[in-house]
Amino acid sequence: MPLFSLAIFTAIVFFIAVPTFLFLYSLIEYRKIRRIVIRSTSAQFLSEDMKKGDYCRLFGQFDGFKDDDEIWIQTDQALVKVKMRHGKVIFLPERVNEIPSGFFGVRIPGSLKILKWKKINNLEFKTKIFLFGEIQKADGVYVFDASDPKTLLVLYEGVPEDIDKELVVQSKNRYTYFQSPSLSALFIGSLMMCLISILEYQFSGFSFMFFLYLLTAFVPVLFFAPPGCLFLLLSYRLKYKIFLLRHDYYFHYFNSKRSESDTRRYWKKLWIFEIAGVTTAVLAGVINFFLYLGMVYFLVP
Repeated sequence: MPLFSLAIFTAIVFFIAVPTFLFLYSLIEYRKIRRIVIRSTSAQFLSEDMKKGDYCRLFGQFDGFKDDDEIWIQTDQALVKVKMRHGKVIFLPERVNEIPSGFFGVRIPGSLKILKWKKINNLEFKTKIFLFGEIQKADGVYVFDASDPKTLLVLYEGVPEDIDKELVVQSKNRYTYFQSPSLSALFIGSLMMCLISILEYQFSGFSFMFFLYLLTAFVPVLFFAPPGCLFLLLSYRLKYKIFLLRHDYYFHYFNSKRSESDTRRYWKKLWIFEIAGVTTAVLAGVINFFLYLGMVYFLVP
């Protein structure tokens, strides 16, 4: 009984609670990006008549370091300084229309990354930069603070006209159950379930509970095992449809009058696709778990 309670606790914490928490945290972080991007579309570009406290957007190139926590950005209007201490940088290295096909014929962009400034070792000269934030001034120089949660600093490739659309579309594709922080929790959970199954073997040998614990240890892998993996492939196709839908919508959003009727029709269709995508992804693991559990029940004497 103590082993069963420990197994239940391990499965809930490492396979459900921690990945779900990280999923929701990542979801909130990237939704913040989209809100700031959409807000930035109504802001003016940097100009000489702007005052301290105004919000503006600008495109420029990395010009050098002032010190370890401050950088210079060269724009068409002026040379501006950005305070990077405790700030975050967004990397946007791919463009939607330049993504090569994947193994299944399509590939969903997911390269957008958010890194803390202290984790960045170096920047290449003339790296393209997009910046949105509140203007400060010091000694006649425009200054921005990257630690401000309303500031957006993006290192990108491609043309400036695509930045808004690329940010809101790709930020939607970043959060997933199998994101990097979650993998550590899944690995620890699998390792603990393996140890629990070893303890169960020492007490009861090759019992049903031993195989149950061992099967639970490989729960993360069950998503990719047959026959449930067919549902995962279907979920992948649905996710790609969601990506295309968001891409088309934001192309319309940033290039039209943003009519209310189009917005309602878009969200209704997107809601249906996302519910179907999540359901099929969950089925991929659940079907395999109960199928293999049934095999263990009938095969174990």
